[in-house]
Amino acid sequence: MDDKLREQLKFCRLPGIVECYDDILREARDNSWNHEQFFSNLVEYEVIMRENNRFNRLFKQAKFPNLKTIEQFNFSEAPFLS
Repeated sequence: MDDKLREQLKFCRLPGIVECYDDILREARDNSWNHEQFFSNLVEYEVIMRENNRFNRLFKQAKFPNLKTIEQFNFSEAPFLS
């Protein structure tokens, strides 16, 4: 990806496409994708990245107490669970 395209994508706030562009371009060439398939995969990656970032942001904002694994759970404090 050239610098101009990278800057334009950053300006449009599309960091997922900036991140995955080279890998998806390589995969598109290897698999003979058409333009629509290539673009669709770029957009799909951007959407997935945004969903992951949103989840992580909301999870941090929730300020949940430390999560425990099943091995750390004290079943004696919850006798109705066995």
